[in-house]
Amino acid sequence: MLNREQIMDKLKELNFPKEQFCVMTGAALVLHGVRQETADIDIGCTKELFAKLLQSGFELAAGKVYRGIVIEGFIEIFEDWMPEKSILIDGIPVADIHDIRRYKEQKGRDKDLRDIELIDRFINQGNSC
Repeated sequence: MLNREQIMDKLKELNFPKEQFCVMTGAALVLHGVRQETADIDIGCTKELFAKLLQSGFELAAGKVYRGIVIEGFIEIFEDWMPEKSILIDGIPVADIHDIRRYKEQKGRDKDLRDIELIDRFINQGNSC
């Protein structure tokens, strides 16, 4: 499991252009302070950044239903997946908490429903960004 500090360290190592990527889902919830840990780091990026990553030697993830790249087994980069709204947290672009909630609502898996409860509690405590 990855905590806030570990997520930030990995994101800074990647050194992606801020306008071309955004931290999504579970890692975003950790950076917002909704959760303490997450199993992976999901990153949405522009088509341009994705193309650059492929040109630099990264390979498409095999057997996935999306166009993505997996780095180190726990960082997933998704092509052309950017939120409607994002904010900077310590200089890192992170999906807006309300966008994350909408995404999790659409998915509707058990883990998403648990996250929705945490998000609602977080917002109700006045922590909305």
